Amino acid sequence: MTKLPQSKYIRLNELKMFDGNPAELDSFDNALMQWCIGAGMPLYHGGNVIGDPESEYEYVSRDHSEGLSNYILGKRMVAVISSKFEKTALKWWEDYTSNEANPYPNCWRKNEEMSRAPKDGVPAGVVEVPLRDLLKKQFSADVDAREAELELERFIWKPSDPREGKLWKKISKRLWQEWPYC
Repeated sequence: MTKLPQSKYIRLNELKMFDGNPAELDSFDNALMQWCIGAGMPLYHGGNVIGDPESEYEYVSRDHSEGLSNYILGKRMVAVISSKFEKTALKWWEDYTSNEANPYPNCWRKNEEMSRAPKDGVPAGVVEVPLRDLLKKQFSADVDAREAELELERFIWKPSDPREGKLWKKISKRLWQEWPYC
């Protein structure tokens, strides 16, 4: 008989913080996968599973008679993962969850991303909302470049502003020291 672990055992104390740096997402993903394996939690991918906490879990199709959906437990794990967000990632998460139109993530990765994914592994009526996909979409190098462009477009230089005048004086003094014949 299949028995899922209790959510009180989802403790990610050793998982490092994620600040939204796209270069760190793969490392964060790997650390989470290792935690799932080490803790015996069938939560790295969404889907139907069979097994129990004292043995191994196996992902099965939605038609399997003993299969249980791990998406409710997945939502709880997402809540714990989000406690590991800081800086830009935390701000994004707060904005994302404050908008009621955004669905709450219910898994870390999609069922179909598994190697040897079972056919029809997602229970009928369940829409997978993987947190990892949301993070990849939000924190990619393309998004960072676009945000930088938007910041530059918003910047307006006002030479009459005393603060910017001081900056210009420092820059011109430095340029004169470097290239006196310009």
